[in-house]
Amino acid sequence: MAEDHIAVNIGGLRKIGLVELAPLETGRFGVTSARALITDRKFAEQVLDFCEVENVKFLIARCPVSVIVLPQFLERHGFQLMDTLTYYSRDLSKPVLQTVADTAAIKVHPANGKENRVRQIAVETFKNFDSHYSADPLLDKKKCDEVYVDWAYRSCLSRSETSEVFIAEVDGQDGGFMAVRLNDSVEGEAFLMGVAPNFQKRGVYRMMLIHGMNWCLSKGLKRMVESTQLHRLGPQKVWVRLGFEPSISLYTFHKWF
Repeated sequence: MAEDHIAVNIGGLRKIGLVELAPLETGRFGVTSARALITDRKFAEQVLDFCEVENVKFLIARCPVSVIVLPQFLERHGFQLMDTLTYYSRDLSKPVLQTVADTAAIKVHPANGKENRVRQIAVETFKNFDSHYSADPLLDKKKCDEVYVDWAYRSCLSRSETSEVFIAEVDGQDGGFMAVRLNDSVEGEAFLMGVAPNFQKRGVYRMMLIHGMNWCLSKGLKRMVESTQLHRLGPQKVWVRLGFEPSISLYTFHKWF
């Protein structure tokens, strides 16, 4: 089965293997970069051919952990494991438990005019963040942190009918942000969240997630997905308590040509 071209269920979406140039990484790290979702060995060979034709120097590749022989093939071809990403999914037809305490001190609303504050919260949240970028000794660590700060800021500037950025106020102070989007007609995703260090362990993350689920419901969606590195147990505990369930896990590999 590992030799067949397969689709991967990520959240509720079926994604076929893909490869594309990554202009943001190219601009940030100064080398021609690409991204790939590799679902089988045959496609892995096609990705290598693509990188040769496009003169790619740096490749970020993800593959499902369920295709057991694929990581072995990638490692034999110079790929190095950087992290493991795990997805959770939540059926939005199930009720969301919410208490008076959730809404008393924490207010969540669109980040209108607060793009710079979102960026600052991201700076505080993602300082020395242990991502697949920072795990790579060939990448500048400062530029690795900037990936997430820039992503948060750009998400504010690109808000639309299918995406939104919310900010959480704690006793009148901005303490966290959440970027959400529609993946398709039935699925939404909170794809980037951050809580400033001074506001952590006060229920801000949980409250933003509840707000995110309600936003998805307001768009007529049927499920919501989340993802994080496998070793980050804190977010996963919150997700489980809010009714999310494990969905799929992906390895993240880097290859330098």
